[in-house]
Amino acid sequence: MYAYTDNNPVMYIDPSGESIVLTCIIIGAIIGATAGGSSLLRSI
Repeated sequence: MYAYTDNNPVMYIDPSGESIVLTCIIIGAIIGATAGGSSLLRSI
């Protein structure tokens, strides 16, 4: 959950908030690619 702060939200902070946004975009892309790939394989 706190991967952007190396699982230590007390010691490491992200004052700009940009890392969490980027992390969410990357996770969403991975989930989308996995879902798209699995539906492609079902249609073959």
